[in-house]
Amino acid sequence: PVVGVEVASTDGDQLVLRRNRAGGLKILRVPLPFPLHKGVKKAFATPPEDATRGERFRDAALRLVSHQAFEAFVPIWLLLVASWFLFFALTFLGMSGITPPEAEQYWTERSTQVLSALFTYVCTAALPWRLANVAHLESSRVAFAEAVLDKQSGRVGLDFYARPTTSVWFNLPRSARTTIVALLLLNCCFQYAHQMLHFVFNTYNDAFVEFPGSVLLPLTMVLSAACGALGAALQWRAETKLHKADPLRFPPSPFELGKEFWRRWRAGESARLLFKLALRPSSHGASVKATAVSRRVLSPSRAAKRHKLLGATKAVDAREM
Repeated sequence: PVVGVEVASTDGDQLVLRRNRAGGLKILRVPLPFPLHKGVKKAFATPPEDATRGERFRDAALRLVSHQAFEAFVPIWLLLVASWFLFFALTFLGMSGITPPEAEQYWTERSTQVLSALFTYVCTAALPWRLANVAHLESSRVAFAEAVLDKQSGRVGLDFYARPTTSVWFNLPRSARTTIVALLLLNCCFQYAHQMLHFVFNTYNDAFVEFPGSVLLPLTMVLSAACGALGAALQWRAETKLHKADPLRFPPSPFELGKEFWRRWRAGESARLLFKLALRPSSHGASVKATAVSRRVLSPSRAAKRHKLLGATKAVDAREM
């Protein structure tokens, strides 16, 4: 059982030390957490007794789109997008081998419709969460609770029911969440417009040659992709900033996880162990004990770092005596 957590640093490398009931210090490595924000599902998994019908309907919709079936479909969706995009590129460049040319043009247009449908699916699956956050940002109950907590103990993240939460998303600054949600809603709007245009301009000539389809289709596609990419980039930036401010409370973004993975692999750690840490952590701040690291053969540089870590542990013990 953990009864205390302390942090030390050696050459810029963060070291987490945990003390058990017996008084001994355990060295814990810098976390390699799973790139998912823990705690978000709690915001709609357990509604309070006084929740309205609208709030319960919202929670039911969020539980539906967060079901494991949707998560399991993600790799299939990625495979479909990659496959159909490759097929589109081959037919568009005239390299598919389909004859006559009219048939190849037919499949060029049809492949764009399939790709559009795949991205429309993603927007539709994400729409309940995005709309729920619009209501959350406009909620007077949440705004009042935020004002009270700001005066009492500083900014604290609040979920849909104004309950304090450690979820990364709800702890982002209100202005950042407003901008991100607005961009992601524009992403949905432009994608739906793009999908509707595909029903109107549904031949190769209408979609690729003649005006206005040859202009409106690529324009809505670019605008949708740009809004989605910009929203994702701003969210990554805000979450990374939050993680750096409190790394023991908030997990890093998938990009930061990749950087940490690369750094530790270059330092000589086992890629297999790092993958296990990334996919099966005990919590969002999961770490591997130094004893697990010491079981592997240490390079001279790693052994030197290990010596520094043990020195940091002794220094903490010395301060407490």
